[in-house]
Amino acid sequence: MARKKLFYTKNQITENLYTAGSEYQLADGTLYVGLYHVYTTGEIYTEAKWTPGKSKKLEAFVVVPEQAKTYRKNKPDIKTKFETPEKHFPEITTQDIQQKYIKRYFLYKINEQQVTEISLKQYNKWYSQELDNNIYDTIELIWYISGPAFDTIDGNVKKVGVINKNQSAINRTNREYPGFNQTVNNPLELYVDTTVIVPPDIN
Repeated sequence: MARKKLFYTKNQITENLYTAGSEYQLADGTLYVGLYHVYTTGEIYTEAKWTPGKSKKLEAFVVVPEQAKTYRKNKPDIKTKFETPEKHFPEITTQDIQQKYIKRYFLYKINEQQVTEISLKQYNKWYSQELDNNIYDTIELIWYISGPAFDTIDGNVKKVGVINKNQSAINRTNREYPGFNQTVNNPLELYVDTTVIVPPDIN
């Protein structure tokens, strides 16, 4: 198990520590009792000091309910450690404005009906199972950001405005993912009014 750095000064290491249990565990969840040492980087390893080929990384001891232990034992292929989702808020570009819409991505925590906006990178991590797809589902949404805000009539043709387009998307998504409209509820969010002309800077 490699450490974060190749070299540490003495001031960066606290050696000859001892735990009697209930503090640290090995990567496989085994409770650790014995000597250990700590680095200022936050790393904790077995043995009184760094011993190549012998020192093993320690992590904080976590009490796992018996029911969860049984579940993991019966289904050992179930992944139980995942990355923590990172919140994201879209940044609108000139190209987005010209295109009139963007794609927005969300995580939906199934057991809590909790919605978190994420980036495309995070969205792809869900598909590669780096994020927990046991408790999260994903939502991909077409979201309009420019064009007429309200519905317009051109002859006998009604053109739907940004507000109604986005509100329909919210309503449709909320039927499948209850509680979505508690997080996404402003159909003009991210809207750019292209009818407003900003004068050029003459300074």
